[in-house]
Amino acid sequence: MKGGVVAIVRDPRFTILSWKTTFEALKESTENQCVAWNFIANTILSSRKLGVKIIRYEDLIQNPTSVIEIIANHLGVKAKFRKPLPIIKQLAIEDFLVTKGISIGSAEVDFMVIERVCGKIAKRFGYTSMHK
Repeated sequence: MKGGVVAIVRDPRFTILSWKTTFEALKESTENQCVAWNFIANTILSSRKLGVKIIRYEDLIQNPTSVIEIIANHLGVKAKFRKPLPIIKQLAIEDFLVTKGISIGSAEVDFMVIERVCGKIAKRFGYTSMHK
């Protein structure tokens, strides 16, 4: 086995809104959370030259068999499946908000901050349109 490191990233809208509903200390400032997401994202991006494989969460759930094969190859193992892995339906942002108990109005304000602060770095991961 060769080994390696895989970093899985997620759309900052989902990440930051999830932080807001999961961690008491992160509920207040979306802008501070964006700064944290940017720091983590930049660290991940700069780690590519060290051999870290970056996988988008959305790609993993939409095409799990192919992405797991990519991950396994990066880690130096062979992925063998009896049948393709099931595709997980991507949760629509509206459903995510309802699940997390976040109002649409509040989310719109957060999305504007996330777009302003995280948009440039998010695009480097392929998140081209973050604000609805």
